[in-house]
Amino acid sequence: MLIRASDPKDRRGLKIALSDEGFALADEIVVTHVQTEERLLSALSVDERTQLRGLLAKIGDTDAG
Repeated sequence: MLIRASDPKDRRGLKIALSDEGFALADEIVVTHVQTEERLLSALSVDERTQLRGLLAKIGDTDAG
């Protein structure tokens, strides 16, 4: 799932990238995550989702007091 290659700019380092199989798995995980999120939020109204988004942004703002 990962491809390792020498870093041509720094022989001490490696470049790590996802293989095609890794990208396919990542895509599958993202789709599944979005479906689960939508299922969990489906009970909320549009206004409740907006409020939740605002509250999560507030607690996620690490610069705020």
